Amino acid sequence: MGSLVNLKIVLVLTSLCAMTSSSRYELRKNLLQNYEKGMWPNDTATVVALDFNAYRLIEFDDKHGKFSISGYLEVQWEDPRIAKNWNRSVHKSPEIQTMYFSESEVWTPNILQVNPHSRFDVEKMYEKSVMFLSNGSAMMLIGDIFTSECKADSTYFPYDTQNCSIELVVYGHYLEEVVLIPLQTKVNMDFYERNNLWDMKDTRIRTIVRSKLGVLSLSSLNFEFEIRRRPVYYELFLIMPIILMEILQLFSFMLPWDSGERCSFSVTVLLSIAIYLTIVTDQIPKSSEPNISILAKKIFTDLCIGCVVQIFVIISLYTYNLSQLRNQNIPKTCCRGLLTWAQKKDWVFIGHWLDVMFVVLAIVAILVSSSYLLNDLFSGITI
Repeated sequence: MGSLVNLKIVLVLTSLCAMTSSSRYELRKNLLQNYEKGMWPNDTATVVALDFNAYRLIEFDDKHGKFSISGYLEVQWEDPRIAKNWNRSVHKSPEIQTMYFSESEVWTPNILQVNPHSRFDVEKMYEKSVMFLSNGSAMMLIGDIFTSECKADSTYFPYDTQNCSIELVVYGHYLEEVVLIPLQTKVNMDFYERNNLWDMKDTRIRTIVRSKLGVLSLSSLNFEFEIRRRPVYYELFLIMPIILMEILQLFSFMLPWDSGERCSFSVTVLLSIAIYLTIVTDQIPKSSEPNISILAKKIFTDLCIGCVVQIFVIISLYTYNLSQLRNQNIPKTCCRGLLTWAQKKDWVFIGHWLDVMFVVLAIVAILVSSSYLLNDLFSGITI
């Protein structure tokens, strides 16, 4: 008896599914009756609402000005032709409230990015589905990796903040036919995953109207992303070694002048700065617009200070070596008076005072250059 009841239930459900499938097929035919997909839905401008759902920041290449972010667009509009046909067929299938079409069957806004990094992608690699409600409301999802051109401002590297954007238009329709509006004032970040190198600081959406010859206008939406670099890596392996090499320069004057190591030590530090400069140039953006990186200026200034310190070391060593004139016989030359005067001086004492003076001058030069440049660098940090 129980198995007979189960069999009846299965037969009823199968019959209902067959009826629903048949009704959906009939409704689909009725909805596309006298439908012209080449015309936009309304006699006036069709309002298309966009919402950008960010998923992950793929990369920001500050050397080539490339910004890539993955996500999907939620596109919404209304098609009164579908609603009209649906109302005519509602008595045949009142239980069906949604219907899906491929974009080749109905009118869809052809979304195009107008600021790509490499080329315009007019043709998509897959066909998207469009969901319609009984009132004619339509929704379509477009998932992609959006890549745009973004000029980097490396002035405050590695504490820089970049502003990149993705501008979208409806390809093939002017403002009198299709108007783009945002669903929200900001990009949807509910599904966003944090990037290891960049923080997403803020997002904005702006509506832009672009005019052509003052007659034809184009409606577009500009999705703006404000990203900030994570500086911990650069602080540890870029800024700290610079500070340590600055300190090492000052120790050149603390080595004994008669040991022969003072000059070689200062030359070694100078070469280290020069080699380090060639290494870090691969990490510092090579952009000269709008400004050269303050950190690059800082490294170049340290190289110049290192050259001046090397000159101070040579002058100091030459002064100490003049003390050897005390034990030498001065020949009868035209410079004998000058050499006699020099022989009476305590050049070791003068050398000590020169060392102190050169150390003070080097410290002042380092502090002035560091405070001036690093103050400008840290001013780029915004909370």
